[in-house]
Parts: sequence; structure tokens; C-alpha cells
Amino acid sequence: MAPLPTIAGCFRVTWNFAQYLGITPRIVQHYLAADSTAEELGQAIWEEMVNGFWEPMHASFEPQSLDVIKLDGTSASVNVPRAGFFTGTTCEGSGQIVPQAAAVMSLKTNVRGPRGRGRSYVGPVVESMISDGVIDDTPLDDMYGAWQTTLGALALRDPVIALAVASYVHEEAHPVTSVVPRKLLGTQRRRQDQLR
Repeated sequence: MAPLPTIAGCFRVTWNFAQYLGITPRIVQHYLAADSTAEELGQAIWEEMVNGFWEPMHASFEPQSLDVIKLDGTSASVNVPRAGFFTGTTCEGSGQIVPQAAAVMSLKTNVRGPRGRGRSYVGPVVESMISDGVIDDTPLDDMYGAWQTTLGALALRDPVIALAVASYVHEEAHPVTSVVPRKLLGTQRRRQDQLR
């Protein structure tokens, strides 16, 4: 793996989910939190989390911890366990999973071009929440509402915490100004490969 870039005030956050049916999801996001430590950021995310953030994923995939690393070129990764912070349910799906399918949250910033856009894949999803290659309106709307609530609460903290789009090529990160859920499912072939 290539070395991580140095991006001032930016943290890489990896969500560590429980294993279910041989699949162990990992979802990576970036946050801007200039005056926080890795541990403080992880705790803040758990404290502001609301039910349904990863709604279309099977309930057995509930996230267990966050690996948080400050992209300053010298810091080590810090594991921040969920225990003691969030006691709700972020994954609310049930039934058969579709290992390669994921809901997609499109992330936009005020910067034009590819370095100002990103996405977060939410999956694998369950069959009961999708139809013909698209995610159903109810789980999509519920997940979008959970994202708005959680990210809004993080933005009101002191110091402010913002979800970000990080460009490793340009070594810069920009705060997300809008999160747009996509109806069309995305594909995560690596998760399907875990079943082999």
C-alpha cells in the first residue's frame, strides 16, 4: 500500500464492522477536525451517531470500532471502540445480503473537478431494501436523514468537525457541503470476493 499523504487537519476514519457470513465490511471516510486528536474525533463521531446511518446493511454488520489516523505524516492509527458511546442500531436490514451491492452517498464540496467530489459506499445491502438494481425510497430517505442529523451535529461541535473529500494525489481535503443519496446501487466486487 502506498504511504498516506500529509493533509493538514484531516483524519482518515475506517469503520470496522462485525463479520457476517464471511464478509467483514470496512468503510473509509475523511474528516476535517483541525484542533482534535484522533481519539477525540472518534469519540465525537460515536457520540453524535444516530440510528440508521448504515440502514440498508444487515443488522449483523453493526460497526464495532473506528480506526482513526491523523494525516500529518507522523501519527499512528488509534482504535476507538464503540462500547461506552453509541448503543443504538446503525444497520437495520434483515434477510438475504447482496455481497457486491452497495448504496452510494455522493459527496460534494465547493471545489470544482474530481478533487472536490467523492462517494461513500454503504454495503453490502440486503435484498429486502432493493428492487431491480435500485435502493428503495424508504431506506434511502431514512439513511439520508441519519446522515444529515449526524453530520449536522458534528458541525455544531466545538471545535467543528466536517466530513471531507480528500484528494491523496493533490494532498488536500475539502469539507463536504452536500450529501446526495443515489438511487442506483454501486458495486463492491472486493466484498463478493471474500466469499471465495
